[in-house]
Amino acid sequence: MADSWHRLRHWLGKRSNQLLQAAMFGPGDIRAREAAAQAAAADAPVVWLLGKAQAGKSSIAAALTGAPIAIGQGFRPITRTASVYDFPPEAPRIRFLDTRGLAEAGYDPAEDIAWCRARAHLVLAVLRVQDQAPAPLPALLDRIRRADPATPIVIAQTALHDAYAPGETHALPYPWTGTAADDPRQDALRRMLASQRAAFAALPGAAPRFVPIDFTQPGDGLSPPDYGFDALVGALAAVADARLAALLAAVRATAEGSLDRVILWHAGAAAAADAVPVAGLAGAAAVQARLLQALAVRYGVVWTRDRLLAFAGAVGTVMLLRQGLLMGLRQAARLLPPAAPFVIPVASLAAFAVTFALGRAACVYLNDLAAGRPIAEDAVRAAFQQALHEAWSRRAGRAP
Repeated sequence: MADSWHRLRHWLGKRSNQLLQAAMFGPGDIRAREAAAQAAAADAPVVWLLGKAQAGKSSIAAALTGAPIAIGQGFRPITRTASVYDFPPEAPRIRFLDTRGLAEAGYDPAEDIAWCRARAHLVLAVLRVQDQAPAPLPALLDRIRRADPATPIVIAQTALHDAYAPGETHALPYPWTGTAADDPRQDALRRMLASQRAAFAALPGAAPRFVPIDFTQPGDGLSPPDYGFDALVGALAAVADARLAALLAAVRATAEGSLDRVILWHAGAAAAADAVPVAGLAGAAAVQARLLQALAVRYGVVWTRDRLLAFAGAVGTVMLLRQGLLMGLRQAARLLPPAAPFVIPVASLAAFAVTFALGRAACVYLNDLAAGRPIAEDAVRAAFQQALHEAWSRRAGRAP
């Protein structure tokens, strides 16, 4: 009996490692990935990004996901003038819609509005603070609100430093409320913010929420580089529906580290993928592969098969057995349909925990690799086990 259990554990661990390798270096189970992505995308909340080129839409999308998203890269055309980005692509937890023709002469938003009315959960308009002639954005928001007066709208006023005096830095603690309380007449930046707000005063429905922000690169000399991030996430969560609000709350809870945001997003996506019966562990493996690739980009490291095998060895059999547990649970749900309502939530929870722990352990591994140091295998293994316990406790302690 013990020998049979040992062989089963070995097979499950080996198979899960094969799936992860296939997801990173080969075509893998394409149909399973596509099914997971389609099912997740159908339910993922949509944020409609509106703003001129260089307004800061890419920076906001990257900050919210913790991934280096660039507007135009990875976006799929949806209408003649709009495209959508699913994050993560394998099992989206959030979708960003971008309108390309906003500043073009003759742009008619009717088709985009029609597409979004059934799907967009809020509109996030982005406007550089020095753009004191924000047309055509007010007119477009007016049309959106006339089509659906209940559409939540948040307006991010970006690039605050463009209006700073020489040598000026961010006001700390963050003082902005996005209201008339920020309007002492002697301050040029406050006047510019107020002037922009006035351009949207006539919008139908509830007044939009304004959030001044300044997302810069660490080398730009402005600290913090994600100035106003917490205020932006708070404003979005306040007007969003329950699903998007829950996602944003998770992002806000991990705002102290962008790497943790990357890990948390992918862990949630792996849980969503494993809740899709036709996807199973192959879907979770695809998300985990995406996570490892995203983390490698952050550390300036390229994964190879040898490095992935070394990482799996550093994590140890704990990871492989947990991965094997996922496969076993999925098989139980397939072979015993009456058990599926009970098995699938546990498999989803396990997928979240394993993916979160995998990301944390990968950070330790990649940090050593990038620095040219010998891999501290004990530290990698400890990071995985500690994160596994943390993730399991976090996810089990609240509703998915």
